Formats: sequence, C-alpha cells, structure tokens
Amino acid sequence: MRPPRNAWFTTTPKTRAPQLFCPICVKPLIYRTTALSDVLPVERWDFFACRTCGSFEYRHRTRRLRKA
Repeated sequence: MRPPRNAWFTTTPKTRAPQLFCPICVKPLIYRTTALSDVLPVERWDFFACRTCGSFEYRHRTRRLRKA
C-alpha cells in the first residue's frame, strides 16, 4: 500500500526509523524518508533503499517491510 496523497513527508520524524536489513541480501538498509498521513489515526511509512536490491517501505501499523 502506498501512502495517501494527503500524506506529508519528512526526513526528521519525532521517533527514529528502525534499523532494518534487506530481506534479500541481509545488508543494512539506508533510510530515505518518512510519510505521515493527516487522518486519524496517523499512519506512518518509512522508506529505505538497498544498494543492490532497490527500494523498500516499512509500514508501522502492520510492522511489515516490503519491496517498493
């Protein structure tokens, strides 16, 4: 799922993004940005990149990392 159109993006969220590892090559993922929805309850997505495997998104509500 992608963040809604009315989400706002930041690179400095109140709470830090989790340190995650690529599920394909097991290297640390590089944090890129955070999206927060403006509806209640607020939802949060953190976007990461792997140098070899591409982009990933982590959705806090479901605690799932998936390839973007």
